Amino acid sequence: LIRRGQAGRFAGRRWRELGDQIEDRGMKLGSIQNLRSFINQIYSQQVLGPGIECTLAFLMEVGYITSSDVWLYTTVLEQAIDTLLTRHREQA
Repeated sequence: LIRRGQAGRFAGRRWRELGDQIEDRGMKLGSIQNLRSFINQIYSQQVLGPGIECTLAFLMEVGYITSSDVWLYTTVLEQAIDTLLTRHREQA
C-alpha cells in the first residue's frame, strides 16, 4: 500500500519524527530523575543530618537528654522523618 501510494518518504519521515520524540522524552525523563536523586542526596546530607544534630544539641543544652541518649534520639528522629516522607510520597 505504501509503495503504490508513493508514501514511503512520508512514512519514513513520520517514523523518524516519532523516534525523535520518544528519544527526547526519554532524555528529559533521565534528566529529571538525575536531578531528583541529586536533590534527595543533598537533602539527606546537608539538611536532614545537620538538622537532627542541631535538635539534639538543643535538647542536650536545655537538659532534656543526656549524652547517652543521643544515639536513641537520632534513630527515632530519622525513622520518624522517613515514615513521614514515605507517607507523603505515597499520597502524592
